[in-house]
Formats: sequence, structure tokens, C-alpha cells
Amino acid sequence: MLTAEAQQRQQDLANARMIRDNWQSTLAQNGGEKKRLETAIASLESLAAKGGDDISPRRRGRKSMGEAERRVVSERMKKYWANWQVNKVPRAAATA
Repeated sequence: MLTAEAQQRQQDLANARMIRDNWQSTLAQNGGEKKRLETAIASLESLAAKGGDDISPRRRGRKSMGEAERRVVSERMKKYWANWQVNKVPRAAATA
């Protein structure tokens, strides 16, 4: 038969083993999350080291035209409409 002190010691050892096992399983469960966090932190640190200036927002909508490009388009459209006026069939002639 064990003394009360020996029984208490056995109970303490059992509790310590249970706590250790729970702690180890908790660490194992969170190991994957730790790796993901470390990867995210490393990529953020590398961006900070580069200055982070290489990330530019994407432009939306139409591309704006420069003055020279606008002039070229204007000349082309003037020629197009002048040619259209010359080749246009009068309405009265088209229905006859």
C-alpha cells in the first residue's frame, strides 16, 4: 500500500504527463499555422527591404492619348470624312 505522499506524487506525475501531451499536440496543430505566418512575415520583410515601390496599382478604363497621337487620329478622321462626303450618294438618288 502506498502512502498518501506517494499517491500524491503519482497523481502529480500523471497530471504532468497529461499537460505535456496536451502541450505537444497543441504545438503540432499550430505548427502549420506558424509556418504560414513565418512565410508571410518573410515576404513582407522582403517587400519592405525593396522599398515596396515596385507595386503599382493597375489602371482601369481607356488609355489616354498623347497630343501627337491625338493629332494623327484627327488627321486620319478628317481624311475619312472628306472621302465619305465625296462618295456619299444623295438620298433622292438612292431611292430612285
